[in-house]
Amino acid sequence: MKNLLGDADLIAHFLNAQGEHLKGRIQGGKRINRGFGYEVGDQLEIEYSIQEGQDFIKLSHHQGLRIQSSPRGYRAMLALSLAMELISRMAQRGLAEGGLFDLLQQNLTFTWDREHWASNLITLIWRLLTLSGVQIRYQACLSCGQPSFIGSLEEPKFRKSAYRLIPTEGGIQCERCAGAGNWGAPMIKLLWLLDQGQNLAEVPEELLYSMIRDLLDYLPQHYQFTLNSLPLLARELGWQHH
Repeated sequence: MKNLLGDADLIAHFLNAQGEHLKGRIQGGKRINRGFGYEVGDQLEIEYSIQEGQDFIKLSHHQGLRIQSSPRGYRAMLALSLAMELISRMAQRGLAEGGLFDLLQQNLTFTWDREHWASNLITLIWRLLTLSGVQIRYQACLSCGQPSFIGSLEEPKFRKSAYRLIPTEGGIQCERCAGAGNWGAPMIKLLWLLDQGQNLAEVPEELLYSMIRDLLDYLPQHYQFTLNSLPLLARELGWQHH
């Protein structure tokens, strides 16, 4: 049974003392005055019930025990909510629990604030792709085999060409084979940075947003699921989301 989310509702993810992952829908959680104002890493005492056929636990009481403080903006809050839902969806698709739990723990080390949320989200999405075994082959055109770079993969010089992502094939095609695409050399380099685990601090924000949008289109299509929290982030960033 699906749960309809209101614009002010929040999906909250909890990790209990036994390592179990719970998620709850907090009605009005995004409201400024009466919202659910906790941060990642806060320790809470909660009382809840589980209703048959419902996706989320129902909270009857919550109280902060140890509260941390971080300068989080609205976009960062939306991105974190989306990240946690994405991990949950992948868990439902049979992804190894050990890898997902490690990813959840690593997520706690991320700083989800105005400056870092985009690089955090794209890094998490890429690691989910890696865990699932579904990666994007960016090194060469799927059709003609022309490399997308010159030199070695350790020190590549990326070709000034336009590429098109082919989600059904898990790779890219060059403009000679697929016509003009919307992925230039900077996007291919960004995939390389992710693949190599490099720092994304120097990557322009708009480039990160574009890659996040494309990867969020790619992953749910491949695994056939819907992200309930995606429309809010899409609307905030001016994406056309369907």
